[in-house]
Amino acid sequence: MAADLDTTWLDGLVGYRLRRASHAMATDFAAHAPPGHLRPVLITMLGLIEANPGISSASLGAALGIKRANMVALVAQLADDDLIERSESSTDRRIVELRVTSSGAEAAVASRALIAEHEARMTSGLNGREVRQLLGFLARISDHDDIDDD
Repeated sequence: MAADLDTTWLDGLVGYRLRRASHAMATDFAAHAPPGHLRPVLITMLGLIEANPGISSASLGAALGIKRANMVALVAQLADDDLIERSESSTDRRIVELRVTSSGAEAAVASRALIAEHEARMTSGLNGREVRQLLGFLARISDHDDIDDD
């Protein structure tokens, strides 16, 4: 904001500060990610699929708060890039299970390293206790997200 503006009332708003922090995080990631690297949402999805082999896209979307309609395109992108594979569930043919491919596992390792560098850069002004506190505070705020997006 312009230096001559009084922004005192904004500075005390949690939502405003969260939005500014979110923008700073996204801008830093975009500035430091190599060209063609996965977007943060795809990194997050890949990491959860890797940690939960056989997860359904519905469960993945619910865990991340992504609408079902948006999940289709995101899962398709990961599959088209040969980072995950989709297979029919052996117990329920309506469910498609997701698993990372070997290329996906390599991409997940590279993505975790990129994210670790990014997080370290963005939290460099905080000590370990402060980072843990911040994460706790953010979790408590996000626990109020109980409105159904579907």
